[in-house]
Amino acid sequence: MDIKIVVNIKGNRATIGVQAPNTDPVMETITIANQEDALQEAFVAATDLVERAQQRWAASPKDPAYHRPPPPPAPAGAAPAPRPATPARAPAATAQEHMF
Repeated sequence: MDIKIVVNIKGNRATIGVQAPNTDPVMETITIANQEDALQEAFVAATDLVERAQQRWAASPKDPAYHRPPPPPAPAGAAPAPRPATPARAPAATAQEHMF
């Protein structure tokens, strides 16, 4: 199975993402205890995340797609919503304004 693993380490946090073809990605953020071993800690966490992701994908590779519910029906006898008014245009200035 092809699996893509992405590890991003910033400071004492690591974000790890895994994805296989035709599956939803699985991501997790961990706190790094020791900066010197940050990469090693991230790899251990990535190995654990791959195992959990494979179990999740075995049950459901993709989350169901979201389908927006239809808008609620308008109340009976209700008038259509009013259209916003268009602002009136100011008349064009024909001469220079006098300030004083």
